[in-house]
Amino acid sequence: MRSTRAAAVALAGGATLLALTAAPATAVTTGPKPPARSVDCGQASNGLQVIAVTTKGSTACGTAHRVAEAWLGADQQDGRKAVVVHVDGARWKCREKQGDPNPSTECVKFKDRAEKVQLFS
Repeated sequence: MRSTRAAAVALAGGATLLALTAAPATAVTTGPKPPARSVDCGQASNGLQVIAVTTKGSTACGTAHRVAEAWLGADQQDGRKAVVVHVDGARWKCREKQGDPNPSTECVKFKDRAEKVQLFS
């Protein structure tokens, strides 16, 4: 009986030691994303105006220009309604939208639909 009780005390002491040495839990807060904002990124190589609609910071225009250039280099004459381009390891779906008076193109990031690139003439 004595050895069983000693083992139980030793086990309890080990559990206490384990509990004291374990890393503290960190709280994960998930709140609403910041609102998307439009950033004027200048012109693409063909003169289209490039707008980044983003929740990201200062890298938005660099990405927007790479998406615009990928869309400009894609084969758009095969009758598809949308063109998928790959930029910085992400896929973007680009399609023409009817505008007033001119159409525009909008590219939306597959994994984060709040991220967009808009091209206007």
